[in-house]
Amino acid sequence: MKLGVAPYGVGIFTASLVLSIMIIPYSASIGREVISLVPSDLKEAALSLGATRSEVIRKVILPMRAPESLLEFFSHSEGPWERPWR
Repeated sequence: MKLGVAPYGVGIFTASLVLSIMIIPYSASIGREVISLVPSDLKEAALSLGATRSEVIRKVILPMRAPESLLEFFSHSEGPWERPWR
């Protein structure tokens, strides 16, 4: 059975699989940074009112930091000196 592609892993599927795995640590570190930038008073207030951790993330953290996290993800900036929006 001949498919017309190289049999040893060189192709767009292999490249996209490798790149999708390589991006996971980068997006995880941005997510961790976004969560740490939200003031702890807001998180504690939501938790004290009875919100679960997932509700705090969905309704407090993400609305507050979503635009910033998208800019960080797409700008590939390395330090706070390159981020004029902070």
